[in-house]
Amino acid sequence: MNKSRHYDLIVAGGGVAGAAAALEAARAGLRVALVEKTIITGGLATAGLINIYLPLCDGRGHQVTFGIAEELLQLSLRYGPGNVPVDWRQGGKGECHSRYTATFSPAAFALALDEALSKAGVTLWFDTLICAAEVKGNRVTGIEVENKSGRSLFTAPVFIDATGDADVAHYTGAECAEADNCLSIWGIEASLQAARKAVAGNSAEPLLQLF
Repeated sequence: MNKSRHYDLIVAGGGVAGAAAALEAARAGLRVALVEKTIITGGLATAGLINIYLPLCDGRGHQVTFGIAEELLQLSLRYGPGNVPVDWRQGGKGECHSRYTATFSPAAFALALDEALSKAGVTLWFDTLICAAEVKGNRVTGIEVENKSGRSLFTAPVFIDATGDADVAHYTGAECAEADNCLSIWGIEASLQAARKAVAGNSAEPLLQLF
């Protein structure tokens, strides 16, 4: 074991859920570490190329989701391309006929997420794999992680497992559902027709087509 590090809160998994948890905790004054096995935040939204932000409205022109969810929607569009429908940009006070949603650039969203997390003071651990959990009594007290610097022990009084695969829970011995691993590949591809449409409309949104 190379070294031990202590935090007030450790979030396992840097997808949108983990990033939201880490942001809120750091803004509340906690010393937060975010441990991510890949080299990019945003999870399925960025690395997984699921670049559609689900609606924050009820489909009848009324916004029903606010707070950090809306902040992250706006964050996904900070560097564009992409935007919310024009009626929502104008206030969305029950007069909207579209959905409060957006298609965004995964790379741009990842950049904005990284900046927001760094600004909030979150310690980011990329390319870091959780290998084991330390349990005392009925509480998780630490996780063993490994990266190119070797293996380390990260301890904290509170952990949030946002891995999507219940990695921390699994290593504690908790009962977890198991199934076959199904892999799929997504790609964003731009056609010449889409490029011409983007130039004609002075907007890169037509380039955000998913195949």
